[in-house]
Amino acid sequence: MSPTLAVDTGLVRISGPYGPVGAEFVVDDTHIVTCAHVINAALDLDLRAAERPQTLAGVEVHVRVARTWARVEVVLDPDGWAPLTDNHRGDIAVLTMTHGRPAGAGVVPLQRPDPAEDHLFRCQGFPTGTLIAAGGSPFGTAATQR
Repeated sequence: MSPTLAVDTGLVRISGPYGPVGAEFVVDDTHIVTCAHVINAALDLDLRAAERPQTLAGVEVHVRVARTWARVEVVLDPDGWAPLTDNHRGDIAVLTMTHGRPAGAGVVPLQRPDPAEDHLFRCQGFPTGTLIAAGGSPFGTAATQR
């Protein structure tokens, strides 16, 4: 059984010129993972814009540290861009924290599951400012066809 983590462990908030637009997660000492559409929203671009942004000027990124938010400087990883496609694939952006993970900031543990085992998953999102959670059990190729 996996250890239970605080709900805000590794949580990151991204904001654009009109305020917060999405959430990300710290996944190691230097990287943050989010959705490409969140980066596009923060830059006030079309959510399905396919071209990798050259700059994150105007985007603010804050990492949750001990019930407060610490601002971090980030760049878009050169190999970390897969735009949202019409068939709902991709939608990944990897950010690199230029000065590393702030002291006290948590990391969301990621691991590749054994495909022969049954696994449960949980995920959260913030559409229209409301926390939405989903969970389930992926099976066969149906979980990867979405």
